[in-house]
Amino acid sequence: LEQLQLEEAILRNAHAGCWLITNIGTPSPAIVMGMSGKPERLINVDAARTNGMDIIKRYSGGGTVVVDDTTLFTSIIGDESWLRQWGVPLYPKDIMRWTERLYK
Repeated sequence: LEQLQLEEAILRNAHAGCWLITNIGTPSPAIVMGMSGKPERLINVDAARTNGMDIIKRYSGGGTVVVDDTTLFTSIIGDESWLRQWGVPLYPKDIMRWTERLYK
């Protein structure tokens, strides 16, 4: 949760620069959803709550994921000019290919 709060603060600051943030694990399992995700359509809310899992919406987009103490969190935050200088087209698949190469 703290990493998500940090990411939101950086994203809300137009002059924050470029960031690579990493973090390992979270003490208790949780479900993290993108901003536009609909809990009732994507997860079994009753089961999650019965199992003590928090349901968290992040400020940015993205898919729905389950996180726990083995999760490696990584976030790259920067404006489009930063990606352009690396020759990365501004489309999700191209950005995912670029990050795949970055982490190999």
